[in-house]
Amino acid sequence: MFQRRKKDLDEILSFEEFRANPPSNSPHHNNFVLYFIPTITIFNKRKYFRRFVSEDSNLYQELCVLVDTRVDFKSPKMCEQIKSFEPKLYLAYIIMRSYGASDRQLFA
Repeated sequence: MFQRRKKDLDEILSFEEFRANPPSNSPHHNNFVLYFIPTITIFNKRKYFRRFVSEDSNLYQELCVLVDTRVDFKSPKMCEQIKSFEPKLYLAYIIMRSYGASDRQLFA
């Protein structure tokens, strides 16, 4: 997981931080894309996610289509495939953070 100073934990990542590659060489948002696979239901009980799907359904649906059609999770080029829609992922991140989600919840 990425390293941040304790006092910075409540700060929203900048776009550059969001897409940065920590030592694992995976972007911070690597697990975040899992929110946009409708068959993965573990997030459905999370209040911030339910609110996002309800209030930002167009962005949610668009990201679901992008993840489904552009990301091959078995490919070593998965991170490259995600780059084309990182700005939309970042917008979803900012929205869910505004609904009370922490980076730990969103990226774990």
